[in-house]
Amino acid sequence: GHTHQLKMFSFDGELIETNKNIQKKTRFKKNYRYIINSGSVGQPRDGDKRAKYLIFDKARMSMELRKISYDREMTKAKILERGFPPIYASML
Repeated sequence: GHTHQLKMFSFDGELIETNKNIQKKTRFKKNYRYIINSGSVGQPRDGDKRAKYLIFDKARMSMELRKISYDREMTKAKILERGFPPIYASML
């Protein structure tokens, strides 16, 4: 789904775990299955206004969470300039 929330679910064959607090670096456990919702670069729903994204490293079976600041005021102005509904600008 389109949630804007960064979350990870892991399954070991018996138990499903939900991790709402993904660490900067995460190593995946062998024989586990994962579902990862990378959240959203914009309009975050976790109170942290930075843009967030994940980098998956298949060779190391790991993931890195990155957060970067951006000029939200300029982005809001561009949203309004282009005629998008003001609610989208207010969500930043």
